Amino acid sequence: MRRQKRRARFIKERAILGRFVQAISDGEYDAISKASRACVKELGTALAYKTVYAYLEENTLGARRGAANSPWTRAEQAVVDRFIQALLRGRYRDAREAADACAAEFDRLRRRPGAVRPAAPRTRQAIFVRIYEGARAAGRRPTQKPWHPAEVRVTDRHARALARGCFADAQAAAAACSAELSRLATRPQVRTLVAIRGRVVRRAKELGWSWAGSRMLRSERRLLEEYAGRAARDRDPGLKELVSECHSRIIRVYGRLLSGRTSASEWRVPPTRRAVESYIERRATELGRQLMSAWRPDEDAIVDRYALALLDGEYKDGDAAAFACHRELARQRRRWRLADPRRYRSTLARSRQAVHFHIVELAHGHHRCWPKALWTRVEMRVLRSWIPWYRRNHHRRASSPKKTVAAGIQEELERLGCRRTVAACYGQFTKEWRRILRQAD
Repeated sequence: MRRQKRRARFIKERAILGRFVQAISDGEYDAISKASRACVKELGTALAYKTVYAYLEENTLGARRGAANSPWTRAEQAVVDRFIQALLRGRYRDAREAADACAAEFDRLRRRPGAVRPAAPRTRQAIFVRIYEGARAAGRRPTQKPWHPAEVRVTDRHARALARGCFADAQAAAAACSAELSRLATRPQVRTLVAIRGRVVRRAKELGWSWAGSRMLRSERRLLEEYAGRAARDRDPGLKELVSECHSRIIRVYGRLLSGRTSASEWRVPPTRRAVESYIERRATELGRQLMSAWRPDEDAIVDRYALALLDGEYKDGDAAAFACHRELARQRRRWRLADPRRYRSTLARSRQAVHFHIVELAHGHHRCWPKALWTRVEMRVLRSWIPWYRRNHHRRASSPKKTVAAGIQEELERLGCRRTVAACYGQFTKEWRRILRQAD
């Protein structure tokens, strides 16, 4: 029954992924990232974003002509070059305006009868970056737009409000400032949100504002300190649960302020969940919370067993060994729940990446190697011992001295228990010889 459920879930996931692959091929999405976010939302928690992104990217390579991450064609670059030249001649005020005009030209060309239509159009941001970088390479330097007195008054007012605590963060202050600037009767310039945020933050800092030192209510700080202390003392419940509980209580505090119509409620806004999480995590670390415990002897014994299996060729690479080792460590951790509950609560589960790194570390400690792994010090010492011989004989091209060196290195490494092919030895020796020549220059 369990196997049937897993198979049904697998078939459902593949069907959803296949539908998004087709949607990208049909041009419904102009970027893999947008399709990946929509796909993850439909899948729920079945697959991680990175996994979905990699799958969609790999399975739409042939169809994404003109889409994100695909090479620019000569025809596309010719259109971009025209607008770069127009920008350099002063026809457009900045690269953003040139990019908007270029995007409109791409849309016109796509609608032209008989045109070869790419599966997905370029995004405006991709066109902007292409034009901006092309203009910079041609010698254009961006000029800073002077701020009009009316703009300065608006940004200063929002900076003072941010310093008083009227906004949850600088991004909210910048968004409100941008909205008010767009309503100015005589709008001198079109400012980006990044530029507005930069000016608001600089002015707010001059007034004594900082993100870490933003003013807090006494009850708010008391709650944050309470939950940071709990996070430092114990891992049960987890950090996410503590943050959620603390944020909910802080929201209720601000709710009482609003209902009481106190003076503080006129300008106070509650912190975001991200801000609460950041504060608790930082403060709990200061109070002694260990983010990851050191590897214990019983864990090392398991990891070392898989490291030796990797060296003996039982696994094709480090990823395969880490996958199997991670499963066994997870089973051991589940046994701790009953056999050693204190250790279970005071430690975190090892990630697969951490297991992979530890396998590599222990495998290198045995002074042996495996295919596709970085060369160890012992291996490099063997390789460099052939440098003097090659220095004396490298001019004898007819006898292929580098092939002789590669075969000799491979034979010596094999006696040490390291699995390197002759081709790998040839390539690594070539890199080392080139490095020596560069140093000599």
